[in-house]
Amino acid sequence: MGLVREGARLVSIIGIGGLGKTRVAIAASHRAAEEGLDVAYCDVVAVHSAAEVALAVANALDVELPDSLSRRDPVDLVAAAIARRDWGRGTLLVVDNFEHLARTRAGEALPRLVSGAPRIQLLVTSRVALERPEELRVPLAPLACAGDDSPAVELLLARTRHAALAEAWRADRGTLARLAARLDGLPLALELAAARAHVVTPERLLALFDERLSLAVPGVEPRRASREAAVAWSFEQLGASAREALTRLAVVEGTLDLELVAGLLARDPQAALAEVEELCRFSLVTVEPGADAARYRILETVRDFALAQASPERVEASLDRLASTLIASIGARLEVLGSGSARLSADAARASFGRYLAILRRGLTTTSQVALADAVRVAGPLLDRLDRVGLVVVAIPLVLELMARPEVEALPFALRHDAATACAVFVGASGEPGPSDAFIARALAWTETEGDALEIARMRVRSSAVAAYHWRFAEVLAHGESLVGSPLLDRDPSLHLSHTVQLALARRALGEATWEEDGERLVAMLDSPAVTSHQQRQRSLLINIAYLAHQLGRTEIALDACDRLDAYVALDDLGERGHGARERARALLERGAVGAALAHYDRAIGAFGRGGPTREWTETSLDRVAAALEAGRYDEARSGLAATLPELVTAFDRGYHTALQHALLALLGGRAGQATPERTDTVEDSAFDAYVGVGRREGPRPARAAQDATSSFRVRQALRLLARAEALRAGDEGVIGVTLDGSGFRAGDAWVDLRPKPLLANLVGALTEARLEGLEPVGKEALGAALWPDERLSDEVRDRRLYSALSALRREGLGDAIVAHDGGFGIDPARAVMRVSLPAWPGPTGEVKRTRGRGRPRKRRTSRMMPTSDT
Repeated sequence: MGLVREGARLVSIIGIGGLGKTRVAIAASHRAAEEGLDVAYCDVVAVHSAAEVALAVANALDVELPDSLSRRDPVDLVAAAIARRDWGRGTLLVVDNFEHLARTRAGEALPRLVSGAPRIQLLVTSRVALERPEELRVPLAPLACAGDDSPAVELLLARTRHAALAEAWRADRGTLARLAARLDGLPLALELAAARAHVVTPERLLALFDERLSLAVPGVEPRRASREAAVAWSFEQLGASAREALTRLAVVEGTLDLELVAGLLARDPQAALAEVEELCRFSLVTVEPGADAARYRILETVRDFALAQASPERVEASLDRLASTLIASIGARLEVLGSGSARLSADAARASFGRYLAILRRGLTTTSQVALADAVRVAGPLLDRLDRVGLVVVAIPLVLELMARPEVEALPFALRHDAATACAVFVGASGEPGPSDAFIARALAWTETEGDALEIARMRVRSSAVAAYHWRFAEVLAHGESLVGSPLLDRDPSLHLSHTVQLALARRALGEATWEEDGERLVAMLDSPAVTSHQQRQRSLLINIAYLAHQLGRTEIALDACDRLDAYVALDDLGERGHGARERARALLERGAVGAALAHYDRAIGAFGRGGPTREWTETSLDRVAAALEAGRYDEARSGLAATLPELVTAFDRGYHTALQHALLALLGGRAGQATPERTDTVEDSAFDAYVGVGRREGPRPARAAQDATSSFRVRQALRLLARAEALRAGDEGVIGVTLDGSGFRAGDAWVDLRPKPLLANLVGALTEARLEGLEPVGKEALGAALWPDERLSDEVRDRRLYSALSALRREGLGDAIVAHDGGFGIDPARAVMRVSLPAWPGPTGEVKRTRGRGRPRKRRTSRMMPTSDT
């Protein structure tokens, strides 16, 4: 309606069939009528020429035509008749279903019909643009599907409200969200699916889509009877070249960039772009903005239709082209992935999912050894990309199934061995010990069968690394001590270094390490020829020396190792730079140099977070939270934790979860007394808001789901510890405890419920906020604005009301805790104030609160649960 209000003469609503263009246009016409415009509607679905369009428009506008119409051009006659008429306050003409006329003479005739009547505006629905100079296009997008309360889910629920299986559909919103996503959020497809709610549950209907279920419904207009019919018209309008292009591109799940399009079409980028433009013109391909360049997506509905039109041989040939295109680029991509200064962004990683998954899935069923080898080859890069955005578990079952195929045994040893090893590394780094161990076991079995003793030793050290990553340090020692003194270590300096470091760190974790034995051994390795001749080994060893020295209380040695690490001017690896800064921060913290430590933590966080948060980024961020808390910088700790939590939510890494749990338990629970809980009381709100924030970024997520996610990380357990610590402190006679929402307070041994008195609750909230920020009193003007924001009061009226409210608050139990100072009011600086989040409100059921006044003491009944964000 905005474009209509601005006077646009020709507005077109563009989109693939089934998006609801007609409904949008009708809704806009209703709004136009409410705003004073006349509205006319013209459906041209059965019209096939410019003359018929002219007659249909004349009929819709109720224009009288001369008798000589049959002997002259109807377009000119109708245009003249329309121009002669006075259109008064203005008319909106809705022309529906114009796509089959857009590229004919009728497409040119439509704007000409109303060119002489500036008070007529056109609103056209079409699957393709009219491509007129005056046209303003409004592309229509599908309904959002993410989340249990998304518009697509709500539409399904509305359409199945009275179905025979309505209860089954209402009870399974998660499946409805997946079903909506499978249908691309197309309203027509959703309504056709809902029509099956009388005979099938949503879970079964979703499963049937894997068998290419048709949603055809009898008795409905053919072009709207199925989602396939909604695509068929657009497909039929394409030329042979564009049809072939769509079939080739349809093998890709997810998005494509122009480079991949060109490879699949075997065209140069300019010719490939021309094909994409043609597909976009018919709304069969959508364009999405990317970090560096545009990306192209084909809706699942279109993919299903396009692949159904192609023979199995053509689909197989398209998959071959996809595999060869990607395999050719893997070498270059792996070089980028291996460079810490050029980490792939999360957007770039996500862009690779669909392409690599297509090759991987093909490898599960193919009988071609070439296709199987391609699938095995991409397994590692796919897991690496998924690991970078915390979604590695998505592909683990597929990769395990692929590696278990007997046909893999026939592939070259180096290919399957390297693939299994890479899978173990990427899966292990993302907190999945079981699958990681399975990959290691398979690689080790292949190695013992076909490899030599040195390669077996390498695999055992890699297995130890996986075990160490998951804190199975006894297993590390069991693996590692079998290699102590082995001549195999002398044949591979890198293996020797990894083995020595693993043993030292495992012994430290088990409490068995000493600096004299383990630390000195690492320091001695710095002077070995194998290390001095290899800068990468030197840097890795220095990082581990700094860590072990810090853990064993050798702060000066740790700082010296960090100094030597900084001496490498060309620290181009951000990961090593981050590790060095983190170890320096830890050592400085031991010295008591908190400010310098926090600055180095910031450098480490910046290095680890380049290109997207990583496990190291998260752990370092939580370390910084601990340091800020210990230093009394509570606001920094609170904001740091809130900034870290959203990344934890989107990750499937158990290591992240463990780090979060330990941080909350140790920092907020165990140290609550030291960390003055009045400054950490909002951690609960920060955690909850962080989870909800992720929902907003990735799609709607209801509060219930956010709370469930919080529970799954045992955050509530940490918060209960904090609440108990707060409760103990709140029992102190000198402490005033105020609830998180300001609905009451505890002074001495009694709770005061202010929920029936919102004015006093607001006053307590304002005084509490000011007291927690500092010791300065709150001025009368500020209090007046907080308590009566919508009223313009004179100073006299304001002061009178304020004194009355303060007196009432004193009578409620605060007494002499409220003091006047410097023309304002505040809570006595000698009294401690804290916010509390107790599990029950406001105290034991039936607690008696005594007040001044007539009659007996009132007995206040309380609810069982405290009204916080947890309930």
